[in-house]
Amino acid sequence: MSQPNPRLNVRTVEKRPCGPLHRVDGVVFLDGANGRRSESVVTNRWRHPIFGLGLVLLLLGLAPFLSLGQVTDGPPVRPEFFAKPPGISAPAPQVHPVASNVVEKAHSNALSASLTEANMIFASTNLMHSDDEQAQAKNREMRINDWEKMLATGRRQRAAKLFAEATPNFTAVLTGDAPDELQRAAMLELALTSQEENNLMRAIQILSQYLSRWPQDPNAPEIFLRQGLLYRQLGIHNMAMTKFYATMTTVLTLKNDHFDHYRKLVLQAQTEIAETLMQQNKYAEAGAAFARLLKDESPALNRVRVQYRYIHSLVIQDRYPEAVGQAQDYLARYTNANDRAEVYFLLASGLKKLGRNNEARQEVLHLLQSQQSLAWEHPETLAYWQQRTGNEIANQLYQEGDFMRALDIYQSLLLLNPAPAWQWPVRYQIGLIYERLEQPAKAAESYTAIFAKEKELGTNQPPSLKALIDMARWRQGFLRWQIKSEMAQLDLKTSRLPEVAPVPPNVKTNTP
Repeated sequence: MSQPNPRLNVRTVEKRPCGPLHRVDGVVFLDGANGRRSESVVTNRWRHPIFGLGLVLLLLGLAPFLSLGQVTDGPPVRPEFFAKPPGISAPAPQVHPVASNVVEKAHSNALSASLTEANMIFASTNLMHSDDEQAQAKNREMRINDWEKMLATGRRQRAAKLFAEATPNFTAVLTGDAPDELQRAAMLELALTSQEENNLMRAIQILSQYLSRWPQDPNAPEIFLRQGLLYRQLGIHNMAMTKFYATMTTVLTLKNDHFDHYRKLVLQAQTEIAETLMQQNKYAEAGAAFARLLKDESPALNRVRVQYRYIHSLVIQDRYPEAVGQAQDYLARYTNANDRAEVYFLLASGLKKLGRNNEARQEVLHLLQSQQSLAWEHPETLAYWQQRTGNEIANQLYQEGDFMRALDIYQSLLLLNPAPAWQWPVRYQIGLIYERLEQPAKAAESYTAIFAKEKELGTNQPPSLKALIDMARWRQGFLRWQIKSEMAQLDLKTSRLPEVAPVPPNVKTNTP
C-alpha cells in the first residue's frame, strides 16, 4: 500500500456500519490489502485554490485508468485471490445495484463541483474568465467595432459634403457607450461638420462642450485656437483675442512631452493676435506685434508670412523708409515666396512716396520682366500684381509729368497680356504721353491701333471698350484737326511776310 503524502493533513475515517455504502465529504478509497474501505477527508484549512486545482488535474489524469467510483491503492488483484478455498462453501454474492448507482452519481457530483470550484478559482486570480465575463467582453468588442465603423462612415460622408447624413453618425457615437477616445473624435468631427456647413456658432458651441467635458485634453490649446479663428471670421474680434490668449495659457498648464507642437501653437496664436489687430485697424499695435515675432529665432515661426504682414503695417502707417528696408530684405531672402509680386508692388510704392522715382521705375520693370517659379505655380497672381504695379506707378509718373519714365513702364505693360481689354487702355495712355511729348504722329498711330481692331470684337463689345474706342477715334480726329490747324496757321504766317524786291544787277548798293 502506498504511503500517504506527508505534506497533506489527511485523517482516516473508519467506515461506520450504517449501510452497504457510506460516504463522508471527501474521496472514497478501497484498501486493496484488507478489503476495508476508508475515506480520506481533507480538512478545511487545505481548501486552498492550488490544492483544488491539483485535485482536479489528478482526477482528470487518472480517470482513464480507473473504474468509475473506485481507485485501487495497491497492485492489481489476481483472480486466484478470489478463488474459493478447498472445503469451504462460498456464500451467495450480494448484488447492490442501487449502491453502485449511488457511487457513480456521488463521484460525478464531486468531479463537477471540483471543476466549478477550480473555474471560480481561476476567475478570482485573473488567470481565466468565467463564461459570463467572456460573453460580455465579446459583446463589448463587437459594439466597439460598430462605433468605429459608424465614425469612419461619418468621416467619409463629411468629406463628400453629405453633412445631413454624417451628423447622425457622429451623434450616435456621442450618445452611446462608445469608448472615450471615440467620443472625442466624434465630437471634433461634429464641430468640423458644422464649420463646413458655415454654421460657425454651432461649431463654437460644440468645441466649448468638448473643453467642458475634457478640460485636460492634450488638444485643448488647438481647440482654443480654432475657436478664436471662428470668432474672428464672425467679426467678434474681442472673443477671438480671448481665445488666442487662452491658447497660450493652456499650454502652460498641460504636462505633455510634445513641446515642439505646443511651441508652434503658441507662435501661431501670437501671429493671429497681430493679424486680428490689423483687422481692427490697430496698425501700430499690430506692427509692434509683428516686430516682436520677427525677433524670435524659432524654426516653427512662419517668418515669411510675418514679415509680409509687417511690411503691410508699415506702409499703412506711412513709415516708408522702414517699409522699403523690410521689402528689400524680404525679396532678398525669399526668392520663391507666393507674395513676392505683391511685395514688389509695396516696394515700388514706397520708393515712389519717397520721391525715388528712378528706383521705383527699375523695381517695376524688374517685376514686369521677371520669370520666377511663381509664374508657373500661380500665373494669375503674378499677372495681377504685374499689371497693378505697373499701371499704378506709371499713372503716378504721368500725373507728375515724368512722361519718359511712365512711357517705359507702359510699353513694358503691353507685353503682359494680348487681350484687347488690357492692350487698348495701355495704348490709349501711350497716345496721351506722345501728345504730351508733342509727337502727334506717334499719338495718332497709337489711337489708330485701337479702333482698327474694332471688328474683331463683333457686336458683343463691352461698354468700357466701346467707350474707349470712341475716345480713341475722337482723339485721332482731334489730332488731325490740330495738325491741319497748325499747318494753316503756318501757311498764314508765311503769306503775310513782305515780299523783297529783286535788286537789279547793275545797281550798286551802299554797303558799309
